[in-house]
Amino acid sequence: VCATPVCAAPVSAAPVCAAAVCATPVCADETPRAFLSVLLGALVMQCGAGHAAVLKELELRHYLETALTLTGDGDFKMERVAIRSTRAHTGARASSAVVVRGGARLVLRHSVVEDCTAALVLCAADAHVEARACAFRRNRVIVNAGRGGLVTLSGCTLSGNDHVSRASANVVVRLDGEEADEPGVQVQG
Repeated sequence: VCATPVCAAPVSAAPVCAAAVCATPVCADETPRAFLSVLLGALVMQCGAGHAAVLKELELRHYLETALTLTGDGDFKMERVAIRSTRAHTGARASSAVVVRGGARLVLRHSVVEDCTAALVLCAADAHVEARACAFRRNRVIVNAGRGGLVTLSGCTLSGNDHVSRASANVVVRLDGEEADEPGVQVQG
């Protein structure tokens, strides 16, 4: 069994922040059948401008606390990350999944956010989230952004969510090629 973790390359040529958490198998022939690491509770990652942090092949389970808070003006990348409520089996939604503070930029790929009050919370006008090929299931709201920001959902599956967006007039939420069963969602494509 190959279980030694290694960190993936940064999202840009910028140095990787010390806060990067990775759980990728080193054996090239090993296909991950399940997440190698599960974190319970809150995780906070901070990255300054010109730096990048990577979170890969990980499951975050939470309930009362925010699962992941991103702070600073750096670039964050999440691949194959699942964020779930520890009490989903009771029908209870957890608090917010991802909170983006400051001018942080998040690229989210092939990930799942389910059973949360809010999947993505933007706390600044210059915050930016791009989600590609992700699934958002049974959340109260996918995007909550009272202070502005930009969210792009591309090739994502939206299922069983109460609302796609609760945002101020300064927020742009782009839907591109989504599969959605949400009432009132218009898909551009």
